[in-house]
Order: sequence, then structure tokens, then C-alpha cells
Amino acid sequence: MIVAKIAQIKNQFSLYIQKVKMGETIIVYDRNEPVAQIEMIKHSTKSDFSVLHNLSKKGILKIGRNNFKKDFFTEKLPELKKGKSLSEELIQERRNSSR
Repeated sequence: MIVAKIAQIKNQFSLYIQKVKMGETIIVYDRNEPVAQIEMIKHSTKSDFSVLHNLSKKGILKIGRNNFKKDFFTEKLPELKKGKSLSEELIQERRNSSR
């Protein structure tokens, strides 16, 4: 574990980032008070993001912009009427919406 003041980190930022990449944890002090901790992101998270980024650069994947409505994941789904299949319900919905 490395202890450093904000000014030290600011003046030698690249050096401290290299130390973090090597597995060190840095405790940041502001006026003799610990205020932050800098540590390496877990390997799996880092690799997941880098894989997605590389696929995006190659044009294989388009990364979304997270434009969901706030209640998108909690919104209650409409209930299907008994006796109709999902495809029949969808066809009827599309016919009604085009009018």
C-alpha cells in the first residue's frame, strides 16, 4: 500500500498509475486526511470492457447509449388475452397502431 498526498500524485500521475497497474493500492491524503483509494479495476471487468471496445472499433458491435426510460426494467408487462398466441397478439397490435 502506498500513501501519497494529492500534490504528489498530481505531479507524478503516470508513475502512480503504473504502480496501480502492478497491483499497488494508493491511499490519497488531503491535508493529512485520507480521502480516496486508488486501486486496479478487477481483471474480469477490465477485460469485458476491452473486448467490447475492440469489437466496437472493428465495426462488429455498436455500443448502446443507455436511452431507456427510467422505469424500463420495472415496468409491468401487458397481460396477454387467453386463447391468443403472442404472434397473433403482435399482428393485431401492429394493425391497430397503423390506423
